[in-house]
Amino acid sequence: MDGQASVLVAGEVGAGKTSLLSAMLLEIPQKYRILTIEDTHELPIDELQSLGWKVQGMSSQSSVLRSGAEMSPETALRAALRLGNSALVLGEVRGEEVKVLYEAMQVGKAGNSVIGTIHGSSTENVYERIVHTLGVPPASFKATDAVIICSSIRLEGSMKKLKRVSRIAEITSAVIENPEPSDIFTELMKYDASQDCLLAEKVLEQGQSELIEKIDRKWGISIDRALKNIELRARIKEKIAIEGLKKSFLLEAEAVSQANNMFWLLSDSVKKGGSYEKECGNSPAGNSAGNSADNSADNLESDCRNDLETLYRQWETWFENFARKGSDKGK
Repeated sequence: MDGQASVLVAGEVGAGKTSLLSAMLLEIPQKYRILTIEDTHELPIDELQSLGWKVQGMSSQSSVLRSGAEMSPETALRAALRLGNSALVLGEVRGEEVKVLYEAMQVGKAGNSVIGTIHGSSTENVYERIVHTLGVPPASFKATDAVIICSSIRLEGSMKKLKRVSRIAEITSAVIENPEPSDIFTELMKYDASQDCLLAEKVLEQGQSELIEKIDRKWGISIDRALKNIELRARIKEKIAIEGLKKSFLLEAEAVSQANNMFWLLSDSVKKGGSYEKECGNSPAGNSAGNSADNSADNLESDCRNDLETLYRQWETWFENFARKGSDKGK
């Protein structure tokens, strides 16, 4: 979300698509405008606005009832595209307007990112529906950066269903004639029921993800630096999740938004200090060679780790104080 990627959240009915999408919106920095298009209002627009996000909602006609004063989905989409550089959120991707959307995405007129939900139990189902059912050309479909699959899972055959992200896949940029769905996607993460968690696939572990490479180009950093940034964010989310088991208010949108805002604030302070660019391998290489160059690279790597570790410690100190004050207030 912070990397302005275009993402589809897929799954069957009741798998948690809209819940996940709503949570993902908290990961979009507040400096960006968010435009939503829905026929059935499910996204928490009012709550996001109250927390400081610049969200503008647009109502479209229901594909079932087609009544009321709302505009057609295609008209709503064209109006949203004219409003300029924003994150565009579709409550559900399902009609003829999708062709308009992908045309805009392919030529870069769809703003920072496009996010939406779609029915489909697998990445292959998503591809089949968008390309073959809705008529979007395969080349246009590649404007999507990633597909997230939500699933309802009964662990070890229990009667209780758990909502989980079961798969995250990116879309390859390779040119393939008459591609099969399996040719289009590259696995990034996959759910492991034995551990009840998502595990990274080799392409992500080895730093070969096209999506991460695309994001690091936008950020002006190396892919190694981008992966370390992801690891840092994972530590932050883990800290929130663990503390949230003891103090549930930390898992609510208000607390998560404040935690994210503090992370972005501290990240900006690091950048302004110069260490983000200079110390992390983006400055021109010097003229020294041999061992001197190797030592310099090692020092840059060490500086990067120290830089991110300092950022985490600063955030952790703030978070622990925030959690303590929140608990005292609750009492």
